[in-house]
Amino acid sequence: MAAEERATFGPAAAERRDALAREWRRLGRVATGVAVVTSPVTFAFFHVTHHWSILWSAVATFVFIVAFRGIVDVVVHRFIPRASLYGAGREILEQDVIDRRRVWYWRARIRNVVWLALIAAIGYGLYRGMLAITGFSSSELRQQFTSSAPSLILLLLQLPLLFLINFGILFGPLLFFGLKQM
Repeated sequence: MAAEERATFGPAAAERRDALAREWRRLGRVATGVAVVTSPVTFAFFHVTHHWSILWSAVATFVFIVAFRGIVDVVVHRFIPRASLYGAGREILEQDVIDRRRVWYWRARIRNVVWLALIAAIGYGLYRGMLAITGFSSSELRQQFTSSAPSLILLLLQLPLLFLINFGILFGPLLFFGLKQM
């Protein structure tokens, strides 16, 4: 009896695999349903609280539904194991390919959003720190930056060029002699 429960092949494994695949599909439908049920609240949040137009509120609500579904896929795939596809039917294999691509897409998007949020938080922290250090108000600091913008733009153009020149000075001879030995 204990050996049959631990069997990783045969009819018992196929039944468990099919059951897990059905549960994955059901979980996806439930996640989409939850996002759709909460969409009126999301629409009201954008339209009433932020005073967006109906069109932009509807677009933001649609983006919220799609992003919620993607986030649920990523989080759930992190904690629940995948079904073994050994000996699976064509329909289950095709659905698994779609699920893996969806998870890969949303994992990359979430990673990008986290990096952008981190960069924005660092930038905001630097901005607030400059306000605290200099004692300027926000408008005075903005005026200081706009008055010095041309010199900042020149520096931003010069620094990469100087970096490449220094790189060439340091590693040019190494590259030359390395190629000469070949």
